[in-house]
Amino acid sequence: MSPVRDGLNSLIYHQNFQCQDECFQDMTTTLHHLILNSANNFGDKPAAIIPAADADHADLIISYRSLQNKIEECRRKFAQYGIKPHDVISSVLVNNLEFVVSFLATTNAKGTESNQNSIL
Repeated sequence: MSPVRDGLNSLIYHQNFQCQDECFQDMTTTLHHLILNSANNFGDKPAAIIPAADADHADLIISYRSLQNKIEECRRKFAQYGIKPHDVISSVLVNNLEFVVSFLATTNAKGTESNQNSIL
């Protein structure tokens, strides 16, 4: 599995563990709400671990609260650039923290993310 998928699976696992089925009784639960709930419930616990590029650097561990802050900052920048709900945002990024933040900020802004993996 990729670090991005591992991070999102971890996020979903922690959220489900915390609130069991009650989080999903209301079918209006969105990924945005899942992130907000996780930031509130798990704060400084690790949400994602991005492996280091090489042995000279440490893995990047990002908390739920920090991830939510980065997503909100990116969403605000999208709004400043005039991105509106239903706009399509195309990103060309490798599997890294910026990829995760961009994807989640796009969905938070009610946009559609068209990911392009730069490795392919």
